[in-house]
Amino acid sequence: MSTGFSSKHFVIHEVSENVYAAIHSNGGWQTCNSGIIDLGGSTLLFDTGLTPQSANDLNEASIQLTGKEPEYIVNSHYHNDHIRGNQSFHESIIISSSQIRDLIDSKGREEIESDKKHATQQLNNINELRKSEKPEDRAYV
Repeated sequence: MSTGFSSKHFVIHEVSENVYAAIHSNGGWQTCNSGIIDLGGSTLLFDTGLTPQSANDLNEASIQLTGKEPEYIVNSHYHNDHIRGNQSFHESIIISSSQIRDLIDSKGREEIESDKKHATQQLNNINELRKSEKPEDRAYV
């Protein structure tokens, strides 16, 4: 069931009492799915997404749904689309396994360098998709 929270990056669905899924929206900057769990005295956010903009919306969703900003952030794995939103949660405690932490430090840095190298071409590809007459192409942007 949708909760009515509005973001261009994702749609919030209530999975069960106090458990919410943020399902990414085509065209938004939340390229992964996230979770918000009201633990009673605190709130946990599972995967913060790709951008500060979508992460800020996750924070607002958390406040609207639970009355609290996330105290805990869980990183499921090192891929940039799951962790780059971490930068928006200055006061939160970030939780991951030590293996994930090491991969964020090594592979995460590699992904950033790759993104910087290929960003212009990726933007050109997105702009071409926007011009397409095919709905299936435009669905990606």
